Amino acid sequence: DRTWRVWWMKRLVALIQTAYCLCFVGAILVSERMLDESRRSIVTVMLIKVGSFIWGPIAGKLVDLQNHRTSKSRSDALTTLLTVVKIFCALFPFLYQAFVVRFENHVCGETLEEVARQIYCRTGVCHWPSGVEDF
Repeated sequence: DRTWRVWWMKRLVALIQTAYCLCFVGAILVSERMLDESRRSIVTVMLIKVGSFIWGPIAGKLVDLQNHRTSKSRSDALTTLLTVVKIFCALFPFLYQAFVVRFENHVCGETLEEVARQIYCRTGVCHWPSGVEDF
């Protein structure tokens, strides 16, 4: 009976850990799509810090649910749980920017003028690069 309870608790903790990481991914993706560039970086840093901070007490409660027999076993489980989520929260936004954004942000248009306006006039105000004439 005890072995099944331990097995289910470990699965429950893994499920909650995965759900937390997916919620973090969702928050990052929403901030990437909804905010302008000036606010996006600040919100991303806040999400990293707050997401990592909030996970600490949650991880402690989850490890207590697993009912470890020794303090070493509890300490190892807590270390693993904290490390995986905190490293994920710290690295995901950067890995997303480095490897995903360039594949999902394809801007196409019929003419060079349409493409230039889509790229440089997204908010209605055009920010043309230096050395390029306005269309």
